[in-house]
Amino acid sequence: MKVYQLYCILVLLLCSLVIQAQPAAVFHGGIAKLTNQDKLITPEGASHPGFMIGLDAMLSRKGINLMAGFQYHQFHFVATENSAFFSMDDYVSYTKLRFGMNGGFEIREGMGLRIYALASVPLLTNLPRTDEDIPQRSLNDAYLAAVGGASFILGPGIISLEYEKGLSDVTPLLTATRNNSLALSLGFIF
Repeated sequence: MKVYQLYCILVLLLCSLVIQAQPAAVFHGGIAKLTNQDKLITPEGASHPGFMIGLDAMLSRKGINLMAGFQYHQFHFVATENSAFFSMDDYVSYTKLRFGMNGGFEIREGMGLRIYALASVPLLTNLPRTDEDIPQRSLNDAYLAAVGGASFILGPGIISLEYEKGLSDVTPLLTATRNNSLALSLGFIF
């Protein structure tokens, strides 16, 4: 219940950021790969590929300011060596709430660079039912993560690369089960 209260507070905070100053927003989508530090969940050479969509809001395109947002991620439930980002039978999904600092710098007219550091709370939204004896059959409802990323802006288009480092375990069944992910996305800034 406390996770959902936190979710509501962060959504209200996001809304208040949009109302203030001269805000900017980024709508983006792309591909992502998730790995878990436990080799029983993600064996060597494998990953959990998937896709993501998201919306981030910031106080301004330029300068250092606050940023908040949310993303939806869907990953293969069982690790695979292929990179089928969009076709999956069993999947795990997260809604990620993010908040932190953003720095936007204009390189020249219509071209810019944005870097950011965020705290993230991925909330589990889908877990397939399985009888298989695999460690991730029981996942925590949420975990904590830190996000670092950079974006290149060209006109209204934006391309972003971000890395998320898990700070807490994702399953109560094992120790040292932190998720890490890398995402590449394209979108629009307005």
